Amino acid sequence: MDGDGICDSGLFYEDDISITITSEKKPYLPENYTASNLRITGYTVNFTPLENSPPVPSKQIYHDVILAPGSSVDMPIRVIDQGDKNDITSPLYYANLCTNSPDDCMYEYTVTVIIKAVEMLTGVKHLLTVGFPLHYFDLETDEDDDCI
Repeated sequence: MDGDGICDSGLFYEDDISITITSEKKPYLPENYTASNLRITGYTVNFTPLENSPPVPSKQIYHDVILAPGSSVDMPIRVIDQGDKNDITSPLYYANLCTNSPDDCMYEYTVTVIIKAVEMLTGVKHLLTVGFPLHYFDLETDEDDDCI
């Protein structure tokens, strides 16, 4: 970065979040009931654009984690990766952020993460949904820039 608001290196940090997933036994089940392990098989990340933000394709990510009944796991979720920011064909390509106006260098989305899980003993499938706002923007100072 040389002060012109453009990342000259072309390398960026990934943008991840962490979601805590807890497997709990229902309180009304019989005492002799064997609770099942829960297998997380993957997740989908959906982007709903707001304002003038471009559409971004959904991502399907394979993940394999097993939770014992009554346990928790912090699961990393990759929302945006280096490829999203470096690939010229990506709607999140860093050089496209400020093409309309230098004062408007932000895209806004509602992100929905759908985590796919299955009870290993019964085969019952679950979809766990988490949503949050995403403000994707270009910072124009060297110390705050997303460049590595």
